[in-house]
Amino acid sequence: MFTLGKDRFSLIKELGYGATASVHLATDHLLEKQCAIKILSPTYMQSSNALLRMKREFQALSTLADPHIIHIQEIFENPPFIIMDFIDGQGLDQWNVTYGLMPEALLIRLGLVLSKTLAKAHKQGLIHRDIKPSNILIKPDDNPVIVDFGMMRVEHGVVITATGIAIGTMGYIAPEQLNNAKMADQRCDVFSLGITLLCLATGLPPISSTKLLESCGDKISPQLLTILMRATLVDPNVRTASMEILYKQLSRVPQPKPTSAKLYIPRKKTPPVHLQKTLSIPPR
Repeated sequence: MFTLGKDRFSLIKELGYGATASVHLATDHLLEKQCAIKILSPTYMQSSNALLRMKREFQALSTLADPHIIHIQEIFENPPFIIMDFIDGQGLDQWNVTYGLMPEALLIRLGLVLSKTLAKAHKQGLIHRDIKPSNILIKPDDNPVIVDFGMMRVEHGVVITATGIAIGTMGYIAPEQLNNAKMADQRCDVFSLGITLLCLATGLPPISSTKLLESCGDKISPQLLTILMRATLVDPNVRTASMEILYKQLSRVPQPKPTSAKLYIPRKKTPPVHLQKTLSIPPR
């Protein structure tokens, strides 16, 4: 069994991987509990900014105590890895495959939770820059948690992204972020969240925002469609300007009763009924 931290951590299995790191389920023998370990890839560590970015992620997130943001416990530098809470949940990228199209009631609630959470991060100058379904996990208590802040930008701080380099995931990132990651501000996260909600509503991959909007048809109400259209406008100067504004817009959309049988279009199996009732909704 592979161990880290002078045998304090034993890796159990790989949970996922990306271009910069892999995430593993592990046992913390000191605290006698399971955790998630993010191990930075050797290729990524060749970048002169990799260790600085890891430290920045830890320092920034340590100031955010929010149940909908992943909690980072500590970091180790040699070898470089990050200890996080283990969330035994499913990524939203699996929603459409498992349950079918996400109904409007849940789209609105999800949008309310995530927009309020990201508004809190933005107030502290933290821009995620990689909001997408796979970076949003649903915990066993049915609350969403935003993970993977490794690509975030700290406003009013030291910028460690090279000019002209795009950071984020194609399809979800805003056009201005694609051209230059240094240009990313809170409007980029608004765009990415809008695309995420459109993908959940249509079951389509992140093609252009125009095609996603056209594919909505009667799947969502005209009011919600207008809100998502404004959130995903190509020009950031006319796009929804902040998560706070997006939250207020979503809070004004009438929501169907959660117990309505018309809320779901099941494909493989029906989501648990309590998911409709217990998804944490911020107060309006």
